Amino acid sequence: MGCLLGAGALGAAFAGVPGVTAKTGPDTVTSVGISGFLIELGGKKVLIDGLTSFTSPAVEQRLLAGEPPFDGLDVVLATHSHGDHFKGSSVALCLKNNPKAAFIGPKDAADQVSGFPERVFPVQAEEGKRVPLDVNGIRVQAMALSHGIPPAGVAGIVNLGYLVTVGSVTLFHSGDIDPSQLTPELLQALGLPDERIDFAFVPGFFLAMPEPPPFVTKGIRPRVYIAAHLPPAGQAPLDGDAIRRNFPTAILLKGDMDSWAVK
Repeated sequence: MGCLLGAGALGAAFAGVPGVTAKTGPDTVTSVGISGFLIELGGKKVLIDGLTSFTSPAVEQRLLAGEPPFDGLDVVLATHSHGDHFKGSSVALCLKNNPKAAFIGPKDAADQVSGFPERVFPVQAEEGKRVPLDVNGIRVQAMALSHGIPPAGVAGIVNLGYLVTVGSVTLFHSGDIDPSQLTPELLQALGLPDERIDFAFVPGFFLAMPEPPPFVTKGIRPRVYIAAHLPPAGQAPLDGDAIRRNFPTAILLKGDMDSWAVK
């Protein structure tokens, strides 16, 4: 499909490799922060969960100034409004320095980004339904995926998963999900296994579990998994051996600006 290597080729190329370092450029995935990624495909640029309160200062400076490779962004996505996935003031400054970029996120996140009414798209998704948007030549489909049941009296957080199509390549980002609430049946009802997803960003700790949750093994079915939600500096890294034992073609990027060449 498109420029993506087949699963067998990826397994041969990357099995046992803790990360894949490549220059950013056409058709790459670059790690940005804890769960953020810059995806460059077919001349389009999508940033997911890359503008946060935890972005390293060096990367944040380039992001906010719209310096390469963060220039010419087409779409900026936030899965939810927690600080390790989103920072409203950073999104606003990024939009200022990327004049064609559009922001898509849950309403509580979008409400924190002011000054760009025609380029901010708040999403309110009902469970089990997709919300489609076509922005700057990119197809984005948002869907509500449970972040977990909050304690009594505490407002729940809205988490959106995204199915993004650029040309012939389709990717998925789950955001932060609660596996006890996210069933494979829900993802199957949303039609994800039928989408022939090329690569999916899923929290790496789920990929490393001795028995990965059913939503991973039955509900998504991408060609390649990419480990998301990397531990912050000072914490133990993800168990790359366990991830690749479960998913031999999985990609584990090592941290900020580590990249995987999609072709």
